[in-house]
Amino acid sequence: LAVSLMGLIMFVRNSRRILTFLLMLIAVNCAVVVFVTTEFVPTNPDLHGYLVFSILALAFSYGVGVLLLLDRVRHSSTLIRHLLPLALGVISVFPLLQHYPDADLSGNRIAHDYGLSVVADLDSNSVLFVDNVNLNFILRELRHGEGIRRDLLVFDRGLLTFDWYVAQKRRREADLFSGIPENLKGDPLFVVLMRRCLSLDKPTYVEFTERDAGLVDYLVPRGYLFLVNKASVGELSRKDLAHQAEWDRANPFGFVLRGDSADPKREALRRDWDAQRVFALSFYRLGLFYEMKGLTSLALEKFAPVARIDPQNAELKMKIHHLETIQRLSESFNRDGLSPSGKPPG
Repeated sequence: LAVSLMGLIMFVRNSRRILTFLLMLIAVNCAVVVFVTTEFVPTNPDLHGYLVFSILALAFSYGVGVLLLLDRVRHSSTLIRHLLPLALGVISVFPLLQHYPDADLSGNRIAHDYGLSVVADLDSNSVLFVDNVNLNFILRELRHGEGIRRDLLVFDRGLLTFDWYVAQKRRREADLFSGIPENLKGDPLFVVLMRRCLSLDKPTYVEFTERDAGLVDYLVPRGYLFLVNKASVGELSRKDLAHQAEWDRANPFGFVLRGDSADPKREALRRDWDAQRVFALSFYRLGLFYEMKGLTSLALEKFAPVARIDPQNAELKMKIHHLETIQRLSESFNRDGLSPSGKPPG
């Protein structure tokens, strides 16, 4: 920054127009990043992309500052003339060495493998309603970029509120949208589409969200997603729970759930904040579903990795504490042969 500042000072003397352009570029770029981004994660490689214009402006100023310094030491001693380029070279390379491990995603297959784990076991020609922009992007890459599971029909519930997205889907899926009012958008459109898919006997899956309490009794967990049933399923069957437990064991990212520190993927996940956020959201929603179903131990099991990823989340801590209290009371009642009301059963 000091060398870049020297370059900017040089423009004060020689080219005010270039100086004004560079300063405006940096100011506008930083302002956009501050007001558009929702959080600041210094190790997130996306941040470098957001600030690329500021980085280029400072890099240009840095180059001018280097030339200015080298010109100043032309007539200095041989030692200074040799040490200065070496020092400037070290300064130039240091940011690369510092940030390269976080920015190098060439071997990071987390998004690809996560997407595969979501759709691998879905029925043919299924309809999938997602509510996670990251998962939507991943599935687009798999389906349109790699030709994987092109049979799936994917809706992004978050985008169903936008006219352009609904219009696009109406053109592509004219039969499915036939008879659905043109002005219907958002969650009302999601409900109508879901019912239409069920009436056509299409396997329908949803990504459970906090606002789906009314669907809880119609859902059966299938990995990260939930299969929608036409009729209420009541309590989950042992077969369904065993199927989900088997998925937990076979899941390539089961180490997140188990807290396995020896898994080689853990280091890649540690450096990928977006991936951590996606997993935290996925497991939180699974835990929320089990909490609503009254399956306290399974809810705690799913909330545990979320707490490891986001240990400062006060709301989650309170939720876990509440569930642990319920679990202890339940165990106490069972041990003493009492019902939750404190009376002998029967």
